[in-house]
Amino acid sequence: MIATLSQLPSILIDPSAESQKYLLLAIFHRTKSQYFERALSIISGLSRYESFDDNRIHVAWFEKTAIDATKAMSVIASIESLKQSGRLYFCGGRINNNLYKMKLVLNCYIQSFLTTNIQAHCCRIEEHPFSRIGTSSQAYQRITFGSKLHMRLLLNPCKYLNLQGLNQHHPASLAEQIQARAIEENVDWCPRFDLSNTKDLQ
Repeated sequence: MIATLSQLPSILIDPSAESQKYLLLAIFHRTKSQYFERALSIISGLSRYESFDDNRIHVAWFEKTAIDATKAMSVIASIESLKQSGRLYFCGGRINNNLYKMKLVLNCYIQSFLTTNIQAHCCRIEEHPFSRIGTSSQAYQRITFGSKLHMRLLLNPCKYLNLQGLNQHHPASLAEQIQARAIEENVDWCPRFDLSNTKDLQ
């Protein structure tokens, strides 16, 4: 079974580098399961697929398209029952073990192809994280103390990205904090994630 990268057979690829060019790269070990055969039938139709080590190790490259994203979802579902040591997924240059978030991002990416405006699908308007004082917002405090309400807003580049806790006193800029948070929350590898969509809507 695949336990660590160092134990992989001599595959002449760099999965970290390769996954930065593609939507997702999957490596998994052959089993006798019927679900494996289902996954194999799917990846056999990809534009790039290879097997190694006497057909025991299979590597699939998924392109940044709706079709390949859908195939990736199907493959993940088919081999999800395999032990973690029997499968590896690479997204955005790193191993991705969070199947829940991976499927969430893939499904959202697939849906984006059906929309007429990508920003309408991907972005959301919310209270600016810098407008919060402690655990309450400035807007709430203005209401409480009878001041005129004016909520500072931000266009969040990803609707699944939680920006709570970002701080204007941090040495990093807002954009840098958002980019770091996107990596932390495992959404940065989505092809639709565009940091330049961040907008201060004062």
